[in-house]
Amino acid sequence: MQKYLKASVKEVLEWAEKQNFSSFQPQNSIQKQNSLKQNYQITEIKELQNENLKDYLHQRGLSTKVHPLVKEIHFRIDQKNLYAIGFENLSGGWELRNLFYKGSLLKKDISILNFNNESQNQNKIGKRIAVFEGFMDALSFVEMKPFYKGDVLVMNSISLLNRTKEYLKNYSEIHLFLDNDKAGETCKNSILKSFPEAKNHSEIYALHKDLSEYFVFRNNTKIEKQQQVELNPKQEQEESEINQAHQTYRRKR
Repeated sequence: MQKYLKASVKEVLEWAEKQNFSSFQPQNSIQKQNSLKQNYQITEIKELQNENLKDYLHQRGLSTKVHPLVKEIHFRIDQKNLYAIGFENLSGGWELRNLFYKGSLLKKDISILNFNNESQNQNKIGKRIAVFEGFMDALSFVEMKPFYKGDVLVMNSISLLNRTKEYLKNYSEIHLFLDNDKAGETCKNSILKSFPEAKNHSEIYALHKDLSEYFVFRNNTKIEKQQQVELNPKQEQEESEINQAHQTYRRKR
């Protein structure tokens, strides 16, 4: 953090005290965040270009396919110039992520992504929607389901549960991909109570906290298997050469 903020240990600790690193944000913490807004300033919003941010997404198993879904946000906190991947919500606020930072700027709200659903009216019953707590989960889903057709809702905060449920009234097919923790379980049960026809898919990543963590694990496991496959032909060739040498030696004997 000293290197990223270009600050002393004391300045890093002072900065950390002002941050909210929890993914669960009750209403009183949002009110506290609002009191700190004067310390935040967005200086630039542009298409994703920074190689460090691209590398961060790549480490999460995400390809260039998701780059158009995010922005590169440059912002200032207490005279410190920072940058992060930005994911916009319906109120023009931003969820921010980079290797060292997780936070948000401006007003909190849900985010909506639309995939090949332009022909259907926004308020028409019969649409499909997938629900996630964080946008990294949603981006992982986009990678896993490249042919998905429908909408994606990102809550961005458990405190926006009621806002989420109000929006879900426009859909007859609801798919839930919420976190496997206490807050996610509470949220899931509340949505299922209001929408009994909704389908819960958290069992897919039952051994992981969320879909993003599962996707990173699956991607890393796949890479390890590929490396093993690449090594096997060489190993087999070496074993074959050794066997041939033994056979030649026996014949000479």
